[in-house]
Amino acid sequence: MWFKLLRLRSGRGAELTAAFPGTVTLLFAIGAALLVQIYDPQRSFKSVTDEALMDMNNGYQIGLGTRDELATGGFSFYLGKVLPVYASPQAAIDFLDGKKAVLIFQQKNRDSLQAVIDSGKYSVTEMNSPGYVSRSFIFVRNDPG
Repeated sequence: MWFKLLRLRSGRGAELTAAFPGTVTLLFAIGAALLVQIYDPQRSFKSVTDEALMDMNNGYQIGLGTRDELATGGFSFYLGKVLPVYASPQAAIDFLDGKKAVLIFQQKNRDSLQAVIDSGKYSVTEMNSPGYVSRSFIFVRNDPG
């Protein structure tokens, strides 16, 4: 019906009618491409932050063991707050000791925080999720309870 209205309003109605399906298809393709880029499970922090959110809901204090801008930005975006950073071994131990806490750090920082892992005082969980970004994180939990 509205095709007829376009044709009546303008002498170029036939041209507009012919161009409409192509325009809609182009806009749909662009929108779909943007949506795919927004959530790429391989590059997303979503599964890691979902795990952190579960820990937060269970009463754990959460901290990051990395100063990596991409990681701090990803966690801030998905959790809606900036997490404190405890990147040195002593800062990590001070954060974890005596309270229900989780320190999240990246595999690439494992060497600098190996003493924390080897202490045997904390449970260590390596992420096992589909994305390579998610798999690059380790959760160190202290549950003194």
